[in-house]
Amino acid sequence: MNSYYLMDTSTDYSYLLDAMEIFMKDLLPRHKTLDISIEVKDTLDYGAEGYTENLDDLSKPKEFLISLSLKSEDIIRTLAHECIHVAQYVRTGDYDENDAYANELELSTKYKGK
Repeated sequence: MNSYYLMDTSTDYSYLLDAMEIFMKDLLPRHKTLDISIEVKDTLDYGAEGYTENLDDLSKPKEFLISLSLKSEDIIRTLAHECIHVAQYVRTGDYDENDAYANELELSTKYKGK
């Protein structure tokens, strides 16, 4: 079973874990060994709304860190975008920004929560 974590527990971001579980089940339904942490920061470098880091073996990545900015216009959509990058890393070891932008809205609508 995949494991999802929040790096900051002082604020209730549990809805992000719920959304990520939905997104990852949709993107990688057969993968059960991913370990993904989410950190939410006031701001990210270069004004980014989010980014994903592969923290594991480049040939078979299983451990990731997703950073999200509180200044994100739509944090759920940003999370969906970053989850797409996780799926890209797992499948090909690389990412495609155009593909992530093209599919983030559709994926984000699968989460009906907060």
